[in-house]
Amino acid sequence: MKPPWKSTCRTFGVIGSYLLLSAMPAILARTGRKAVSHEGGERRKLRVAFFNDLGFSFGAGIGHRRLAGAFSAAGHEVRAFAATSSDPVRESMRVSGEQVLRSLRGFGPDLVVVGNLHGADLDGTLPARIASEFETAFVMHDQWLLTGRCAYTGGCRKYLDGCSAACTCPGAYPELRPDLIRGAWEDKRRALESAR
Repeated sequence: MKPPWKSTCRTFGVIGSYLLLSAMPAILARTGRKAVSHEGGERRKLRVAFFNDLGFSFGAGIGHRRLAGAFSAAGHEVRAFAATSSDPVRESMRVSGEQVLRSLRGFGPDLVVVGNLHGADLDGTLPARIASEFETAFVMHDQWLLTGRCAYTGGCRKYLDGCSAACTCPGAYPELRPDLIRGAWEDKRRALESAR
């Protein structure tokens, strides 16, 4: 007997594929692109960079690894990049935003898939900088990308109009000084509103 999660994953994959295909005409129209037919020819192999904070550790990292594996299994060239490491055996090295961009440029991706970033103390403008240079998809494992600081808002809706030092969310992980919350929210908003 096969595990029940296998059929659930297959169902999710079918639904996910349907949703992507149904959204494609609107995306093509919005970006001014045309659909490419692969009938009778080879499908184009993409170079896809997966970037996140802690690599393939913890829940979001495992999800990121699975996405990278799916792209690889589909025949695309995949490379993973992490801002730091949570491996207790290896020395954890923090990288700068410029080092991240240099590494991505060296790979020359067609697409950068950005996962969680709040586990590494990165410059808040990095998501916008990545999106300004590369086709970028953000994968949200929590709400951090929408807020000034919080990973989980607990029902607070201030992120819709602007997080600030008056944040009422619990002051837990990830930590950020109250005076930096508004600027972090604005940086993320710019990244999400960028053309790419």
